[in-house]
Amino acid sequence: MSFPEIRWAHVLIALAVTLSILSGGYVLYRRFWLTRPIELALKSDPDVEEVSVETGEQGIVVRVRMGPVKDLAVSYARLEEVLVSRLGDSGYRIVLEDRRDEELEEAYHAIHFFIAEAAQRGNFSEMADRVEKTLRPMGLGAYRVTVTGKAIFVQIFSPDRSRYLYEIVDRFPETGSPTKGGGA
Repeated sequence: MSFPEIRWAHVLIALAVTLSILSGGYVLYRRFWLTRPIELALKSDPDVEEVSVETGEQGIVVRVRMGPVKDLAVSYARLEEVLVSRLGDSGYRIVLEDRRDEELEEAYHAIHFFIAEAAQRGNFSEMADRVEKTLRPMGLGAYRVTVTGKAIFVQIFSPDRSRYLYEIVDRFPETGSPTKGGGA
């Protein structure tokens, strides 16, 4: 067969159809065998209000809105457990969405230096005292600071608990976790 006998229009149509089928198959795979099962698994958690899973150049980004939780570190660990079971130890990032307002952001701003310093130096008792002395007079609702092996979890609530701020500060921002790479 020589080149003049090839019908280029048919080749191009076949190529376009093949690429469309492959692209559609990939989209279906991502939606129904990857992202949808993750969303369903995370939505079954009682603390989770909304979940969206996005894939991009940085890997998989899981956006989670949680309600007012008792212990953010425990709730976050459950999220990570689900994601590790489905995706392995890396290749994803969790983005927590909260219901913060300006008052809560100002409260966090007032203590974030203490948190960052404790993440670097390990002076957690001093951090706890300084956070207590700073937040107590502000007339906020409850607040909680929890330290784990990987991160410092900060929760600040408005008096009626309708607004809340969640922040997670990596304890090993430059060197990675002592056991695995990456942070909270």
